[in-house]
Amino acid sequence: MDGIQVIQQTGAERLVEALYYGILGRAPDAAGLAVNTKILEGSVDFSLAADMAINFLHSDEAQQKRALAGCREPTHVRVLSLGTHCAAAWAIKSAELKQASYPFDWIFSSADIVLHCLQDDFETFLDAAHYADIDGQACSHRFYMEAYGEHRLFNHRSPLVEGGYDYYRRGVARFRQDVYGGTGSLLFMLGSIDKAAPSRFEALADLLDQRAPHASLLMVSVLPPDEIGRIGFSDLAGRGRHKSLLYRPNSTLGPLEFPRPIDNLMIRALLQSEI
Repeated sequence: MDGIQVIQQTGAERLVEALYYGILGRAPDAAGLAVNTKILEGSVDFSLAADMAINFLHSDEAQQKRALAGCREPTHVRVLSLGTHCAAAWAIKSAELKQASYPFDWIFSSADIVLHCLQDDFETFLDAAHYADIDGQACSHRFYMEAYGEHRLFNHRSPLVEGGYDYYRRGVARFRQDVYGGTGSLLFMLGSIDKAAPSRFEALADLLDQRAPHASLLMVSVLPPDEIGRIGFSDLAGRGRHKSLLYRPNSTLGPLEFPRPIDNLMIRALLQSEI
């Protein structure tokens, strides 16, 4: 996988290697590895790791890479969220890659729900007969609740409030135009391993191959953090332009992002390496 190292071991050395691969896109030189590993060794304070990641991002080498990347023709002209909740859209926005709003940006979903929406071209998603108000603010979708157990699909913007339905209708129209009719879209799914289920990768890839030949799928399934501090990406599956990755974080994925900056930096570096 370009620009990302599979991390299987533990310890400060592996974390430093992750920063080199994730941000600079290369293996660490011996001197750099030794110096940065020494800084982290014996420390359980991950604010040091966050500071180190920020230093990497602002280094002369990283800035030069970004400048050179700006001179090349991008592989993807837009990046869209495929859920499974707000964290995917927030990561895209934080990486300064968000250009417009799409239907999965700020809702609760799953790989199953996304797959169904794409299979019937959002017909069920936009069917107001399935909508049920929750406290005048949020809204459930009876079909997705009964079929997939998602009780609060529209958590932030209800389609039942003024302007709400038109917001989703426009988002769907924009999705159809940019993904099915456009060129070079990266569809990014980020969620816990039960929501961004790797078992749905092949079906999603098949559907995109049929309907959106210029779109690429990037699915990141997030594991819970473990007690020994392992962190990094590993490949689960890949087919042509589509990828399924597993991410072991240092903190638990929240509604918008990870609590620890190192995880957010890793996700942003991944996104930027894919455009």
